[in-house]
Amino acid sequence: MARSLRQVLMIIGVFGAGALGGIWSQSLFLPYLASQEFSRDWQFIKDWSSRTTVVREVHEIIITEPAALERAVENTQKTTVLVEAVQGQKSIISTGFISSADGVVITSATAAPVDYEVRVWLQGNEAALPANIVKRDATLNLAVLKVERTGLQTAGFIEMSAISPGKEVFALERAQNNEGVSIAVEKGIIRQIVGEKIFTDFQKISLNGSPIFTLKGDVAGLLVLDTKKQLHAVSAQEARSFLGF
Repeated sequence: MARSLRQVLMIIGVFGAGALGGIWSQSLFLPYLASQEFSRDWQFIKDWSSRTTVVREVHEIIITEPAALERAVENTQKTTVLVEAVQGQKSIISTGFISSADGVVITSATAAPVDYEVRVWLQGNEAALPANIVKRDATLNLAVLKVERTGLQTAGFIEMSAISPGKEVFALERAQNNEGVSIAVEKGIIRQIVGEKIFTDFQKISLNGSPIFTLKGDVAGLLVLDTKKQLHAVSAQEARSFLGF
C-alpha cells in the first residue's frame, strides 16, 4: 500500500515538475532565447515565435450621427455668409460659401442680380462688407463675389465619386434677426445625381445659395433655384470649376 502511494506521489511530482517547467519555459526561457541574437535564428525558436500570438487592446470609438452632425456644423458654420442684394426698396437675402481665405464667396446668380448692390455679412454683429460681382452665369445660376477680407475660414470640396444617392448631407442657411446674423441647420439626403446636378430633399427656397456638406464637413455642392423655383445642388466639382480652382 505504501509502495503504491509512493508511486502515485512520484507520478504527480513528475507531472507537476513538467508543468512548472513548461510554464517557466514558455514565460521566461523561450522568450529570453527569442530575444538573444545568438539563439533567435535557431529553428525551434523560430517555430515557437511563429506560434506566439500577441494580443493588443483595441479601443473602438463610435461616433453617433447626432454627434457627427454637431461636430460638422461646428467646423463649417464659419464658412457661410449672409448675402444681401439691394436695389431701392428691394432686398434679396441669400446664403453664400467662403471658397477661399482671401474673401472669395460663391453663391447663386439669383442672389446677386445685375444692377443690384451686393453686400456680405460674415459673422455675428459685424458690419456688412461691400461685395464685387467677379463672375456671374445665369445658366448655371452661380455667381462669384469678392470682399476685402483675409484669414477667412473655408472647407474642402468633395469629389463626385465620394457621394451617392442615400448619402446624408446638411445645409447651412444664414438669416437676419434682431441680434444680427443667425444660422440654421437643415438635414437631408441625396435622392438622385444627374450629371453635375445633385437632387436632395431640401425644399426651402431660402436655402438658395447655401452649401451642402457631408457629415465629415466636406462641401458636396451648392443649392440653387431653377426656373421653376425648385432647389437642386450644383456639384462641388462644377462649383470648383466655375471658381477656376
